[in-house]
Amino acid sequence: MKFTKEKIDISRIVYKSGGKKLEGLIFKPKGEGRFPGVIFIHGHKSDCWNSSMFGYRLAKNGFSAFLPSQLGYGLSDGKPDFCGPKTVQGVIEGIKIFLGEKFVDKDRIGIWGISRGAIVSSLIAVKKPEIFKLAVFQSGAYEMKSNYKTTKIKGIKTVFKKEAGTSTKAFKERSSIYDMDKINFPVLILHGENDNRISVKQAKMLDDKLIGFKKKHKTIIFPLDHYLTKTSINKYTLPFLNNLKKI
Repeated sequence: MKFTKEKIDISRIVYKSGGKKLEGLIFKPKGEGRFPGVIFIHGHKSDCWNSSMFGYRLAKNGFSAFLPSQLGYGLSDGKPDFCGPKTVQGVIEGIKIFLGEKFVDKDRIGIWGISRGAIVSSLIAVKKPEIFKLAVFQSGAYEMKSNYKTTKIKGIKTVFKKEAGTSTKAFKERSSIYDMDKINFPVLILHGENDNRISVKQAKMLDDKLIGFKKKHKTIIFPLDHYLTKTSINKYTLPFLNNLKKI
């Protein structure tokens, strides 16, 4: 039986945010020099390990990559706060370390998140827009109160209430849509028309908001449910991220 052995340069980092130990994986492509970087943020029931395929795909395509485990996921300490301030700040602290790596071109950085990861990615994008040159938001929610009301999965409401509560503050601080005027880079929005976890209305709301702010973006709606990656990654996501190489 023949097999291929491939060496991949992966490092695990452990760092602190808010007194909690968090983890992340850093992928380095083959070769020397400085590479454009992509921060990939996982969704629910995942972590940096379970999403390592994405790091591999990015590295194979010439990107350095940082994959954090969100607060309370994987081997990161703490309890999830449903994409809240502690989770956002934890990922930002990891990004700072990633940008300090010698092989990472900090002037060519993109961010890509799926589901909960898209929520967190969008919140980081509007909080730290100076870091990024583009963003991919896949199957995410951008106005949390309306998402809470429209989700067809009862368990999501239960978990949200447990992790974040249902105060006006809790909804607003998890809603990036109100700060989209702050971004100054292209955005790719991907969503499934039949998504019963996060309504496609979220993508359409964000699309309308970016149109209103005259921000460069593209929205693609698939005749699918919440899970898009097998259909979208080669045709849309990677070609969009490749724009980092042209900067």
